[in-house]
Parts: sequence; C-alpha cells; structure tokens
Amino acid sequence: MVVPQAVPDAEALERVAELVAAQRVRPVIDRRFRLEDAAHAIRYMETEHTSGKVVVTTA
Repeated sequence: MVVPQAVPDAEALERVAELVAAQRVRPVIDRRFRLEDAAHAIRYMETEHTSGKVVVTTA
C-alpha cells in the first residue's frame, strides 16, 4: 500500500521552524512509555488508535 505524502518546500519548513522557535507549536503526546516498556509501546501503536505521539523515555 502506498501512502501519499506531502513534500514541504523550503518556505513551509522555515515557517514551521519559526513557529517552533516561538513556542506556538506543541506536540500532542498520547502516551509515554519507559525504555524497558518499548515493546509494549510498539504494540500500542500497532493496535490502538493513538491521538498523538507515543514517546519512549530513557529516564
């Protein structure tokens, strides 16, 4: 299955960088997992409908 992806141009990337620098863009985090639970994090991403990013932390 081929999933179409948009390819941003330099102007769009510069605008995103400006928004990030101004702290106007915030990631939506669905769940956090410890590194030792990374396998569970992968299963969660494969089987659940996530509403944001799944983060694996080292500390």
